[in-house]
Amino acid sequence: MFKILLSVAITSTCFSNVFGASRYQPIITFEASPIQLSTTFVSDGQILAEHDNVNYFVINQCFESTANLKYSRLNIIVPDNPALDTSSNDGYPVVELSRCKNSWEAVNCFIGSNYIWSNHPLIFNNITWVFGNEPEDIYVRIRSYNREVPLSLLLTYSDDGSENLGNYTEGVIPGVTAPSNTLYETLLQYVKSTTISRVSNNGAQAFFFGICSRYIPYNGDYGLSITVVGDINSPLSAFDLIGCAYSNTPNVDDCTTANLKAISNQDASPLVSITMTNNDNNDLTQGVWLVVTGQGGNIDLRNDFTIDVVIS
Repeated sequence: MFKILLSVAITSTCFSNVFGASRYQPIITFEASPIQLSTTFVSDGQILAEHDNVNYFVINQCFESTANLKYSRLNIIVPDNPALDTSSNDGYPVVELSRCKNSWEAVNCFIGSNYIWSNHPLIFNNITWVFGNEPEDIYVRIRSYNREVPLSLLLTYSDDGSENLGNYTEGVIPGVTAPSNTLYETLLQYVKSTTISRVSNNGAQAFFFGICSRYIPYNGDYGLSITVVGDINSPLSAFDLIGCAYSNTPNVDDCTTANLKAISNQDASPLVSITMTNNDNNDLTQGVWLVVTGQGGNIDLRNDFTIDVVIS
């Protein structure tokens, strides 16, 4: 889908700054293939699951969000009972997924649950399935047992593991259907690298990510706050950070104009951000290139970092 160049040289230039010293643009090369980042979906704060009421959510997946990874994994995070021990007085949640809005009918709609029901039920802390076997919108309903349970939902993508789908047992969450006026809370999107990346001095690493822009609740006007986070366990590092809309810059080798220099080390804040705004002249709906170049690494000649992208 995208033209990707594995090694691109950027000609060094030296230009004069009218306010002071001349600025030097070093030669840099891409050291590896671009890395595609997947989207993460998360609940807006903690959810209070109840025994007498059902909570409803919708996950607006899209192909652009998966980074071509195989599995969708809905993680169910319960701080008071992380092992989801059904014998605990802390309570536990039961979660069911459906392809159909307002229906959890077993044959045509039901995707899976986080339980295998019995007199001593087995409760899972995630539901994992192969992306593509369902429409983009996934509907979630949650009920607690024993008592109210605070929890969070986190949907990630991975090539590791296997499907983890519990069965459907009628009555675990009462009713096969939900009222037609049921309100579904939308899980929020963000992008985050899952491993520490590294560039050498004057080297560069490109990233690409897409977002499910049709479902962003900002009427098309939204921004991306992109943050490079230096590894606090590494020596002094410095970066140039470059962001380009794919619609304007389809080739990563053209995304070469730094719009922010980020310096990170153990003794300073390891965070630095740029903001990209979606508008008629800067269409982010087709995806975003992000290029990080190494400009520091004064001790070990490398620059370690992770990436966070927040949609607002």
